[in-house]
Amino acid sequence: MSDVEAPSGRDDIVIALDLAERKAKVVGDLLRRVLPAEGQMRSDLEEVAAELAVLHALLTEWVELHLLIHNMRTALAPFRALLVSVGGSALSVMECKALLRSWRPCQRCVDALADFAEGVGYIGRPFRRKGRELEGERWVVDMVSLQTLIEDALKEKDLDPGSLLEMVEELDSACHCHLAVTDLGLRMTADGVRRLDTCLLGGSE
Repeated sequence: MSDVEAPSGRDDIVIALDLAERKAKVVGDLLRRVLPAEGQMRSDLEEVAAELAVLHALLTEWVELHLLIHNMRTALAPFRALLVSVGGSALSVMECKALLRSWRPCQRCVDALADFAEGVGYIGRPFRRKGRELEGERWVVDMVSLQTLIEDALKEKDLDPGSLLEMVEELDSACHCHLAVTDLGLRMTADGVRRLDTCLLGGSE
């Protein structure tokens, strides 16, 4: 039986990958010492090593994405609470300024997500902007699109708190939805690591 059990959370998934990678390195180093420089067995070993490298890259990107979206939801909570507290009436200049200050952490989170998405190589298409046209995965396009709408609304002279709250609720819903997708990606990758680990050690599922 493999030592890598089915992961129960993001941290467990990272631990599972690190453990499997260490095991694979030990097995790989041993086999390289005993196998001839050429041949089918050496070729198979290199194939497994390449697969493990891809799994590691996949997991690294999924974990980073999960953290970025989680940070977005965390930053959004106080902004939403402030927006609810001001009610649906016309906002004073001070209230508008307070909303702008409260939005800045959210803005930084979406910007960080967009920067990350521009460099992904395994979990989806890299993110690209062409003016206001956005290309990439839904988990970044949705966030950046809503960021633009919210920031446009915050700049309006007669800011409508009710309309702005609807956009914020939509952004929070998008975060929740894409976190679920990210969790699935993490678990599927971890399952791949576990299967590879089992094959390397000759165990059973």
